[in-house]
Amino acid sequence: MVAPVLTGAPGPASAVLSWTAVPSAVTYKVLRNDSGCDTAFTRLTLLATTSFTDPALVNGLPAYYRIQAVGSNTACEAPVSNCETVTPQAFAGTIKLNAGTYGCSSLITVTVIDANMGASPTVTLISTTDQAGETIPITRIAPGSSTYRGTISTTASPEAADGLLSVRNADTITAYYIDADDGGGGIDLTREASATAACAGTAALPVADGSFGTAMKGSRGNASGSIVNLTWDVATCVSADHHVIYGDLASVASLAVTGGACNLGTSGSAAWSGVPAGNLWFVVVGDDNASTEGSWGTDGGAQRGGATASGQCGVVSRDNSGTCP
Repeated sequence: MVAPVLTGAPGPASAVLSWTAVPSAVTYKVLRNDSGCDTAFTRLTLLATTSFTDPALVNGLPAYYRIQAVGSNTACEAPVSNCETVTPQAFAGTIKLNAGTYGCSSLITVTVIDANMGASPTVTLISTTDQAGETIPITRIAPGSSTYRGTISTTASPEAADGLLSVRNADTITAYYIDADDGGGGIDLTREASATAACAGTAALPVADGSFGTAMKGSRGNASGSIVNLTWDVATCVSADHHVIYGDLASVASLAVTGGACNLGTSGSAAWSGVPAGNLWFVVVGDDNASTEGSWGTDGGAQRGGATASGQCGVVSRDNSGTCP
């Protein structure tokens, strides 16, 4: 006899199994374990049919199955089937995005978990800028899985039906799908997840200092203090790039710059390594990823450092005219 071919699908606290009929088979052993396909299996039941629902499982915990056909002579057994992994899930669906913030040319991955998803499932994404949105297909990540995934890229280009989601800085991005049946009487329920667009601009803009947005913060990254972990607000205002300027704390009144750390990027967080010993003042400054930096912030309404560029990271000019938000 030949081995049957097994397929499985998750249900709420259950696994739904079916397999191909084997010529000359009289019964089928359903084998299961909770450890993996390469470990020993225990006989769960013996059936004359080619389908079985395993009840009373725990949602979220995988179970592993094989089927073995048995002839009229119980000593005549076929090879065991392929191993099928089934992870039971409640019917109520969930949707999530792989990040909380995306740039203007980022790849968004959408994950939906739904144990009774219909045929040809899709997810729609919209943004504050792109209200028409884009609809993308999502596909099951593996046979028998209740997890589906799809992807779409963002763009700074104007809204168009081009398979790309148009966004601008500080847009809200929303992904949603319709959960046709939540298993508890709910029909056609909207499930959604959201994120924020943080797009680098071409200008050198100010970094939020607390008078608008969330103030920059720095914390010791190691015991010696040679690494400082920096965070700054890119949701309120973001430049094409960012850098740090610093100086001796004793000279903070004159803001005499003695060094810089370059190319911090646009994520809003960076580890500044090689920090000089001693007491320092420092500030994160936006730049145009070229030769112009933005404001260092204001003090009593006046620009800190005036209009003179720091001279760090290839910067030769300074533009204090940028405003946010």
